[in-house]
Amino acid sequence: MNEACAHTNRALEIIAEIKPILKGEEPGVQGAVLAELLSLWLAGWAPQLRKEVLDFHLEEVRELTKLNEKILFGDAGHPGTT
Repeated sequence: MNEACAHTNRALEIIAEIKPILKGEEPGVQGAVLAELLSLWLAGWAPQLRKEVLDFHLEEVRELTKLNEKILFGDAGHPGTT
């Protein structure tokens, strides 16, 4: 197994542990938890790299959101889609 696959597998394991903790929490609580964890991760990068790293991360989040919306709601998308 290459390093990228190992990282993906470990990330999926951690996600499986975290999802039940956040499930059922208010969106504001979920957002606060995610913001704190993201800020800790971002603080580990050199200040001059943070914007670039965050921009890349947000693009990945946008792509994952499209995928997860289909998983949650099917091809019709989110019920609030106009």
